[in-house]
Amino acid sequence: MSVASDLVYAHRVGNVWNNETIAPAVAGPNTVMAIEMDERDQLHVVYSETNRPRTRYAVRTQGVWSVETVEEGSYPAFVSLSFDRQGAPHLAITDGDEGVLRYARKSASGWDIQTVDDKGKTGWYPSIALDSDDNVHIAYSDFAAKVLKHASLVTRRQVVTGSVRREGGRLEFGGSRGVVALDVPDGAFLQDVSFEVGSPDLYPLATSQKIDLTPLGVGLNVSVLPRVRALRPVTISMDYDDADLLPGKHEARLTLARYDESAGQWVAVPTQVDTVRNRLTSRITEFTVYQVMWMGVSPSVSQAKAFPNPLQPGRAGHDRITIDDIPTGAQLKIYTLSGELVAELPEDGTGRAKWDARNANGESVASGVYLVRVTGEGGSKIVKIAVQR
Repeated sequence: MSVASDLVYAHRVGNVWNNETIAPAVAGPNTVMAIEMDERDQLHVVYSETNRPRTRYAVRTQGVWSVETVEEGSYPAFVSLSFDRQGAPHLAITDGDEGVLRYARKSASGWDIQTVDDKGKTGWYPSIALDSDDNVHIAYSDFAAKVLKHASLVTRRQVVTGSVRREGGRLEFGGSRGVVALDVPDGAFLQDVSFEVGSPDLYPLATSQKIDLTPLGVGLNVSVLPRVRALRPVTISMDYDDADLLPGKHEARLTLARYDESAGQWVAVPTQVDTVRNRLTSRITEFTVYQVMWMGVSPSVSQAKAFPNPLQPGRAGHDRITIDDIPTGAQLKIYTLSGELVAELPEDGTGRAKWDARNANGESVASGVYLVRVTGEGGSKIVKIAVQR
């Protein structure tokens, strides 16, 4: 452990430099820091401690420095500091050991911290700034990929309210990427309800039910008043932007994921991806925070599932059924309950296969229950599907 020096702030009055100690015995050769002055001429400093893995934040008020901990457990390699219109500090912090870029914001309850990028050695030389709407922007270098990246977080979006009668209806809202639509079927609720839709201020940091489920920082918060559970699924659709996509990742693997607060997990929701119109469509019964995520291809047939199920041809969004979470190269055969082969499908290169409810001759199949045998890595699995005409 090296001998640490005091962290000192120096300012010049006339021809004389005056020194003030911000924190004693914390600084060393590898200490990183950033200093900024807010609109009220208050000084703010964010810095690392040389002998302790934590990030500290200091503010000077009436000549006195107040210091608090932002996060512990890692040595920051780079830090950057900016302010919103209310004067609250926002930080970009790079974990030097893991190569992870994080974002921290000071709130009334403490520091809210969110991972921005954790793919490889990234987050080098971050620079954080807020625009006129207090949306957060971070420019940084991906050291491993040798590219310059930009991350943004929409934090100021007006919550929009709309009402629907118990007989159902359609609501449309303006989202951060375009139109957000809710189609409520008759019987979904036993009373008239109101929906509120808006962009979350921060997305919860949590694990996911899938190992390879990557958050993209785009989504919405959906709530219903009174707070009741839907008896029938509500169809939600929202747009995404090409700029939201991960480099080298196929957009067909995009999905909506909901935050399960009780489990502290993100749960992927079966999602139809319209890659022509850049639109995601899902059926939901939970009203909570949703985020667009990129979902990796399943390594085994054990996770295979189908949606929409049952398939109702002629209904919006029901032109075909998707068999999802299948490994690359999987083969699918569809049978009647009596064992007659109806159709064969290959995996389409994105971990999915789609069936338009037609047999091998191109003829529409009858209403009924069908069996899909998925064969690939991990053996085979039978998925039961239904067609309702």
